Amino acid sequence: MFSSTASSISKMSALVSGVGTDAAIYDDPQDADIPTLLDSRYDADKAQGLKRLIALMAQGQDVSTFFPQVVKGVASQSLEVKKLVYIYLVHYADKRPDEALLSINSFQRDLSDINPLVRAWALRAMSGIKVRAVGPLVIMAANKCARDPSPYVRRCAANAVSKIHSMGDEQHFDELVQLVSILLNDNYPGVAGAAAQAFISVCPERYSLLSSSFRKLCGLLYEADEWGQISLMDILMRYIVAKYGVVRDFSSANVEFSCLQQAHEENGGDFYKADTRSSFPDERWEVRLMLSSTLSLLRSQNSAVVLQAAVIHWYFSPGNELSNIVKPLLFLLRSSLDARHVVLANILSFSKCEPSLFEAYFEDFFICSSDSQAIQTLKLDILTNIVSDFSATQILQELEAYIRNPNSQLAADAVNSIGRCALRLSSTVAICTKGLLKLVVSRSSRDDDSPGRGRVVVQAVSSLRAIMQKHPAEQDQVILHLLRNLNHILEPTAREVVIWMIGEQAIARPALAEGIPVALRYLAKTFADESNGTKLQVLNCLAKIISSSQRCSSLKTVLLILQYILDLAACDLNYDVRDRAWILRVVLAGHLDAIKHHSSYDADYRLPEIIDAILLNIDQSKLDPGVLSKAANSMFLRQKSVPVLPSLSLQTSTFLPGSMSHMVQHMSVNCGCS
Repeated sequence: MFSSTASSISKMSALVSGVGTDAAIYDDPQDADIPTLLDSRYDADKAQGLKRLIALMAQGQDVSTFFPQVVKGVASQSLEVKKLVYIYLVHYADKRPDEALLSINSFQRDLSDINPLVRAWALRAMSGIKVRAVGPLVIMAANKCARDPSPYVRRCAANAVSKIHSMGDEQHFDELVQLVSILLNDNYPGVAGAAAQAFISVCPERYSLLSSSFRKLCGLLYEADEWGQISLMDILMRYIVAKYGVVRDFSSANVEFSCLQQAHEENGGDFYKADTRSSFPDERWEVRLMLSSTLSLLRSQNSAVVLQAAVIHWYFSPGNELSNIVKPLLFLLRSSLDARHVVLANILSFSKCEPSLFEAYFEDFFICSSDSQAIQTLKLDILTNIVSDFSATQILQELEAYIRNPNSQLAADAVNSIGRCALRLSSTVAICTKGLLKLVVSRSSRDDDSPGRGRVVVQAVSSLRAIMQKHPAEQDQVILHLLRNLNHILEPTAREVVIWMIGEQAIARPALAEGIPVALRYLAKTFADESNGTKLQVLNCLAKIISSSQRCSSLKTVLLILQYILDLAACDLNYDVRDRAWILRVVLAGHLDAIKHHSSYDADYRLPEIIDAILLNIDQSKLDPGVLSKAANSMFLRQKSVPVLPSLSLQTSTFLPGSMSHMVQHMSVNCGCS
């Protein structure tokens, strides 16, 4: 009893709250007999039934079975019924095209109605019927509406052109192009925006259609609706690129430049660059007009409009006017997370080409607690691109604060950014190296139980490796520090990097030669417990030392350790380690034979015995020591290129600003200018 009472009270409250509105219909749209309402002779009942159908459509239910009954309502004189019928027909015209054809005559009659809303609804419904047989009728209707006195009807005609073209009927292509040309010359801003979208859909390379209406479109740009502004700016930019090229020089920035250059060259233009210019030649008045027309749009409330306007100024503004885009883009960082991500991805491309633009605004790219992981990585990449002597101290202090963040991924990314700052600015190498070494020791301590400490240590060691290779003056202190703390570095990947650094650099520097045997003894003791990757690096390290044996003062100790580790590796459970040990015995045979017969080692009678033990079970008669020595030098002693610390974001190359490439992370087919 109580449950039924509660249900009744709920229905009564819903009824009372819906008085004067249709809200109650959406709570229970199936509460009434819909077929009876649709067949009623009263327009009020038909409207009630149609509203319930649309409510069911909004809830995701399929109500296409009512199509025959709804089609009969097209002939109704009630505007409310007619509007609801058109909404239903546009929604289901794709699923029931044959039955939708039954209402074509009614649509054609409505095209002559005195009410512009009815004319527009009729055209929308006709263009929504995806049947090629009615294509000529729809084109005739669009042609008629394109000359309608009502701007709303003309705008619907522009939208219909795109729908007609999507049917894929190339037979009427010229007629659609003519319609686009008529609509582009319209004086109403809303029509111009829709016509621009039709131009993009139907004939995006017919730039001759824009030459006569370019000045008018620039004048209508400010008054058009926001999404129309985006379409208008898009076609205006394409026209300027095709006619003049672009001002900004992308050729040295590793950008997807081909689509811009190709669009210009195909139109016979002379590509020009004008970073040092402060004005345009008189014959390029269209560029000046477009820039002046889009300048006010940098203050739009729509993020997409601001970004598109900024892209236009980025492509075409002279260098002394390029700063106009900075503050509007930074203002967009206060918008939604999705908008922030898109804007930051474009700013990252800007900062790669022109880092000086944002150098003074580095604080705007400091990470906030509400930032997502993707936004954090973009901000860190931007900070490393725009770091300068002016901002280096504050940026490094901020990055140091991120290292203490509980988020281990953010901490590791901050360490990566510190390394890239050191590679970018030579003045920060000393302080960055000191901080990274301190971080390796502190995070490698057994007392440090912070989450993700291994990830931070690996990134710190990798950054030290890159700094050490680019700035050799820092090598001695870095290697000595890592040698002393090798037993505290427990992360396998970090140990691999440190061992690689020992083998690559230490022997080449006499000041470090004394610490090498100590490190090798420690590695020999822990070899059986190391990870497979670390074992391989230990073997490679020994091979490098033997290949450069003339610089080693403790050769006997190194050979004994080599013999011991090769014997251990030969019995290892991992086949990669076993194979590497066997290969090294063969490849190093040439160097070992040279050591064995070298006059300076004759006094040490044990060296030949050690070398014979290493080369045991190898038929040396079939080996050419000279060839093997060259092979070993080529494998282990060749010059290594300076490693590049990877970008944190997926955006590894510089994409054209404003293109979809920033989101798909590869060069998209339509990059926004082709």
